[in-house]
Amino acid sequence: MKCVFNTIKIGILAMLVALTFPHERCAGKSGIGTKNLGEIDRALSIPQIEHCAHRVGNLWMSVTNWGCLGFINDGATLFPEPDCPRSENRGSVLIPSAEFPAGSGINYLFQGALWIGAIVDNDTLVSVGTDGWNHVFEMYPRGAPYGGLNYRSTEPTDPDYDPSAVSEFDIVAEYTDTLTNEDFTSRDPMDNRPHRPLGLKIVQESYSWSDSTYEDFIIFRYRIKNVGSQYLNKVFFGLYFDCDIRHFANPYGFQDDISGSYRYFDPTTSESVFVAWSADNDGDPTRGEQWDERSARGVFGVTLLDFPTKPQQSFNWWFTNGYELAFDWGPRRQENNRDFGTGGLGTPSGDRNKYYVMSTPEKDYDQMWDAIDYTSQGWMPPIPQISNGDESYDTRFLLSFGALDLAPGDGMEFAFVVAMGDNFHRNPTDFRDLYDPFNPQALYDSLDFSDLTTNILAARELYRQLFVVVPGDVDRSGVVNIADAICLLNYLYLCGSAPRPLSVADPNGDCSVTLADAVYLFRYLFRGGLAPIEGCAP
Repeated sequence: MKCVFNTIKIGILAMLVALTFPHERCAGKSGIGTKNLGEIDRALSIPQIEHCAHRVGNLWMSVTNWGCLGFINDGATLFPEPDCPRSENRGSVLIPSAEFPAGSGINYLFQGALWIGAIVDNDTLVSVGTDGWNHVFEMYPRGAPYGGLNYRSTEPTDPDYDPSAVSEFDIVAEYTDTLTNEDFTSRDPMDNRPHRPLGLKIVQESYSWSDSTYEDFIIFRYRIKNVGSQYLNKVFFGLYFDCDIRHFANPYGFQDDISGSYRYFDPTTSESVFVAWSADNDGDPTRGEQWDERSARGVFGVTLLDFPTKPQQSFNWWFTNGYELAFDWGPRRQENNRDFGTGGLGTPSGDRNKYYVMSTPEKDYDQMWDAIDYTSQGWMPPIPQISNGDESYDTRFLLSFGALDLAPGDGMEFAFVVAMGDNFHRNPTDFRDLYDPFNPQALYDSLDFSDLTTNILAARELYRQLFVVVPGDVDRSGVVNIADAICLLNYLYLCGSAPRPLSVADPNGDCSVTLADAVYLFRYLFRGGLAPIEGCAP
């Protein structure tokens, strides 16, 4: 059984919360800290740590306001959600970290986290929600009553109805990396220096839906602002996931995940989409080699939806093992080899190692091929201990992307989706019959990525409709074609629905929506006319 939180530190935090805010909502870690960078006022307060689970769709997933995703589904502790909408004040059940299907008890996430790194004054700094191993936590909200989660809904009958809501259930968090009190942040495990903040404010929004087309994913959108006085060079972002896929009644399910990545073609946007994934190695059939209600047959996937520039993306996976360092290992290109200083080749401990992994362009081969020697193709050799034939390791993966610069006061946005795929494992005996560590292709070919791909395509289309405004894209499909001209004519002459926002229906930019705009679109599409421009119709 793994342990993420330092129990002594948590005990101190719990006492502080009980003494200071006996009637306030509180969950997880809390602490007294001084915020003193940029726009953050110097104040002494206990961060108002909260978490809440999306329970609208078929993926029940927890989010927090301290930079972590999911909520340590080790089954050791029950954490109530007294103020979380739709939780029904569940104080006696496990929080669904990433439960799929909803209500099944099958969790696809132990814990995830946001990592952000940059070069600052010739130094390398990284701030993390959690590092996943060394009990490092570096992102916190404000103190009560200002730091808690906020909720919105598009449903008029919902108590949290808000016209600005995006989905049936929005969870909005705001936190920073500026807390430096060592009671609640940790020293760098490699350099033994205190946490040095980047000076960032993070607004995290997550959205969920009950519609059958959208119920298997949750969209995350982040707004990052440099509220400090330091110039941040070459900022990279990382999405860290330690999945530990299992039914909550299976205490050893964290030992047998497999991870990898794949690409598919989005025909709507003519883009190649990169997806990182993790799944149980065999789907957990019964001893009688049948599927049952505890079988983890699905697949957990993550892909980037939006970034200000064309990103450099990297994908890395590794086994973390602090007890037998020979098993702390991950693939690495020979030209990218680096001594982490830990005795292992997997877990990137410390700011400098984390930033190196995030910023070095590399896409690791899939874990199922971990026993094969690819030195002739430029990879470091595998370790002999991993060719035991069952893929029984505690795997984590990191999807990284960047880079950009952030001057003081600058901000940026990005978005990604966590999506599930059903029936990834099709037959309960496939792993037994097909897996060969030195020739895993047969097992790989038996896996079914189709539902995951379908759900990610749906998430990409929905995101474009919600957030991507393309001039002339009247029907908000993400592309401009004849359907947009027809949609515009329907609006003008057949009482069709008004385009949202109306400016997309003003491709000639004259601040009004008329027949001239439809003619402009037809000329662009069929006569080589000028491309639509950003409209200004109110």
